[in-house]
Amino acid sequence: MAIAHDLGLAAFHQAWKDGLAETLTEAQARAGDPPRPGCWMIRLVRGGPEVPARIYRPCPIEMHPDHWEPLDRVFCLVAEVGGREQPVARMWNQRDRREITLADFDFEMRDLEWARRWAPQEPKANPYRKVDHNKTAIPSF
Repeated sequence: MAIAHDLGLAAFHQAWKDGLAETLTEAQARAGDPPRPGCWMIRLVRGGPEVPARIYRPCPIEMHPDHWEPLDRVFCLVAEVGGREQPVARMWNQRDRREITLADFDFEMRDLEWARRWAPQEPKANPYRKVDHNKTAIPSF
């Protein structure tokens, strides 16, 4: 596949969509709502805590100690949910998705890592489980 400046914009967009063919659902392709880079807070399960998620494109330049050169292919999007790589379609198809800034994403990721290490009983440390408010400890300050 040629790089973006060799193709027209419409052809480049179509090539990009073709590269995501296995991750896009037919409904999304028809609706014209392809995944886009950004940061969000999503819920992985109904009644679960919000988890930071992002979609991004990896850097299209290979760095070598003596020279660098752009690659001749377009990178597909990559999705991370709670610091773990997930399929783009799974992240994008979440109903409860709230867009956040990159600074908020960084804060939420650090907070999630802290909860996983120092407070594993907290709901935020276990985003795949529904929050049980009867078992959640009341915060003491």
